[in-house]
Amino acid sequence: MSSKNQYSDEFKEQIIKKCQETGNVATQAQRYNISTNTIHTQFGISYSC
Repeated sequence: MSSKNQYSDEFKEQIIKKCQETGNVATQAQRYNISTNTIHTQFGISYSC
């Protein structure tokens, strides 16, 4: 059994948009209780965001 979270495309797009608007991944990670590493790797946000 896998414990890997599956995120919908709509949710990923929402997070990506908010990260781009604010330029801050950490804030969005805290807001949605997701690790910053997950946002970078699974959502495709570069570390320069």
